[in-house]
Amino acid sequence: MFIAMTCNLSDGMQTKIVNKGVLTSLIVLAIFAISGLSILNIFGITLAAFKLGGGILLLLLAIEMVLGGKSEKNDDNTCKDTDIAIFPIALPLLSGPAAISVLIVFMKQAEHNLGKQLLIMLALLLNMAVSWVVLKNANKVKCFLGQSGINALTKIFGILMSALACQFIINGVLEAMQMK
Repeated sequence: MFIAMTCNLSDGMQTKIVNKGVLTSLIVLAIFAISGLSILNIFGITLAAFKLGGGILLLLLAIEMVLGGKSEKNDDNTCKDTDIAIFPIALPLLSGPAAISVLIVFMKQAEHNLGKQLLIMLALLLNMAVSWVVLKNANKVKCFLGQSGINALTKIFGILMSALACQFIINGVLEAMQMK
């Protein structure tokens, strides 16, 4: 998806998007790891509602990928600039409802164990480092696949993303039903 969205951008602009997206995702996930339940409680949001809302947003994005709805390109045929680093790269792809929910649950389970909490934060840092390396090297995949291959992969990942989104929605609904 990153390749399709940054198709005509310079290497420098792609690097800016990768850096901004991964850093934003790291900050969001760290904030939710440290105080996620408090944030959701302040707004009266359950984890189930969070998963449901995130799933709906992800589904809309997946539909756009598969059906080719509104284009991610501007009129001059260049891809959007770093605004895509925030949505959809950082949110919801790198730090979506599943990642946020898992972090909140793991940190809750390690509530009184600083060692486990530090391991969770280290795992988060390592995950973001791997994400950065993968996204930074996306051009190598682009050269290998060509435009037709990228288009096909965009559709395939859109279908997979729609299934993931539906799973978020199903999980959110099931969790909400259990709360009653």
